[in-house]
Amino acid sequence: MIKIKLYETKSQGGCGKIVGEVDYLGSFRVDPLYLFDECAEYVNSLLKAGCLTKNQFLKYANGKTRYAWFISNPVKYSKPKELPNGIKAPQSWRYYTGEVILAIHKEWNEKILSGEKTVEFRSTHPSVRKLLCTF
Repeated sequence: MIKIKLYETKSQGGCGKIVGEVDYLGSFRVDPLYLFDECAEYVNSLLKAGCLTKNQFLKYANGKTRYAWFISNPVKYSKPKELPNGIKAPQSWRYYTGEVILAIHKEWNEKILSGEKTVEFRSTHPSVRKLLCTF
């Protein structure tokens, strides 16, 4: 199981620390055209799980393929944690000692940690092989 540490960005009133974690279950490649073909019903269910509208996704995707990250088992830390020494805040996400640190805005972190948001959309996805080689 891959653990994802949720780093809350400082933008939009965030604390700039790791506020919790989730399990990464896998990902699904989403082409924006899938919204208009036989995959539309499934992709719309992913958007709902990701707390996005079709228009928000299309704007984010900007015509490019995105990945739906399936996440579960959210754990909110009672006290936010600092990033490990020498680690800069990730722009999107990064590998670190067998885990992934995901940068995310406060609003989305709250939805993830409450269990409301179970899918996170990103432009790439973690490679299990690469992750295992970071130990």
